[in-house]
Amino acid sequence: MSTDRINLLGDYEFFGEFFPDKNTKEGRFPGVIKYTPYTGLKLEYSLSNEKSPQECERLFGILSNGKLCTLIGPFNLSSGTNYVGEFFIRTGTHSFPYAIFGDFTEELDLIEYCDFNFNGMQEFMHPQNFLHQYEFKEEITGKAESHGWEVQIRNKATFLRADKNLSNLIHSKDDDALNEFKYHFDSIREKYPQASFLLRKTLEFFFRLSKESDVTTNDIILGVIKVTSLFSILIAKPIFPEEIILKFLDEKIKSCSVLFGLGLEQRTFELAQENVSHFYTPLNLREINFETTLGKWFEIADAYKVLSISYRYETGMRTLNEAYGDIILYATLIEDINKSLGGVPKEKYEKPFNEYASSRMRSFFCGIFSKYNSDSIGDNIATLRNELAHIGRPKVLMNKLTTQEYIRIGDILRLIVTAHLFRQLEISLELIHTYMDKEIPR
Repeated sequence: MSTDRINLLGDYEFFGEFFPDKNTKEGRFPGVIKYTPYTGLKLEYSLSNEKSPQECERLFGILSNGKLCTLIGPFNLSSGTNYVGEFFIRTGTHSFPYAIFGDFTEELDLIEYCDFNFNGMQEFMHPQNFLHQYEFKEEITGKAESHGWEVQIRNKATFLRADKNLSNLIHSKDDDALNEFKYHFDSIREKYPQASFLLRKTLEFFFRLSKESDVTTNDIILGVIKVTSLFSILIAKPIFPEEIILKFLDEKIKSCSVLFGLGLEQRTFELAQENVSHFYTPLNLREINFETTLGKWFEIADAYKVLSISYRYETGMRTLNEAYGDIILYATLIEDINKSLGGVPKEKYEKPFNEYASSRMRSFFCGIFSKYNSDSIGDNIATLRNELAHIGRPKVLMNKLTTQEYIRIGDILRLIVTAHLFRQLEISLELIHTYMDKEIPR
């Protein structure tokens, strides 16, 4: 992907000289780009040149490490603090959406494709402790297409030049077998003197995203977010792109890295950084049909923004008010699911549960209410939703539940909405039940 890796989940500070026109040296000023996943991108600047810009759509920069960059605005540098003395100076800090590192780019420069990965991706694709079992392939290992978009699974590897030293890297307690291996290897080298033998050191998976029609940097970033949003739901944890590399149609422009503001809370960042296990994720690559799942997702992703955001920006913590909001939100979504399933109004909560809930989840959910009443699942959801949503309604059930029970109810309702999404992505009900049972609130 890149030798100078820029990780969106890292912290960065770049000092450089910036200017509004890449073709002239006029108006140049010093500044520092500061980035964290929490605060996003900020430019701290100091302008003493009367020709320095006040407003512009983008800034070009030459960093102290010798790299070129392009900052995407708009920028208004006229509102900084002013110092008037022998020199007129404007200083300040300006936030901006994203930055491109590696070259100067213009708004109309189009993207051929971008390569990207995300936190937890390597383990999701293949268990890293068994990576030696995976065969390195330079060709595409998976592909999904939808609405003009194409997502490819690719991998890259690093190698150690072995050649005549390969026998030093192979050991066996069976001396006869080892000697025979060395003999045959030496024979192969003599027969093919031009051949080079490499020993694989590392292997890494990444996605390549492209579109049939002309696509800008902003378009491709939105496409990356759409893809990673799905994997946040599949893995059931905050997922964000780690490294994004842009390849432009104009071959004169070098491949570039991208940073853009994520705006994460500390707890979301910590959850994103937690290790992922291929065997314990709710779903992994082996269990889904990549072509179908990604293809369908591009068709319906916009309808599931609320759900994907809830997974991407999960904190693992809820206040009582947040739990109230979750229940109202997901109960409303379940009503719409009931309609799509052909259910009548009186079964607006019951039918989706009957359609999707695993027996373990049903038992868990019923257990929350059984200590208070013997009503059905649908009646309890309806009662609780109405008590929460309507002022003046008697709070019979609402005043009995504990905060932890509110949180668990909201999480389970979210799982029903997730299950409906998975069925639209043609994920089997068996896998959905496995997913649910792994994610039932503890």
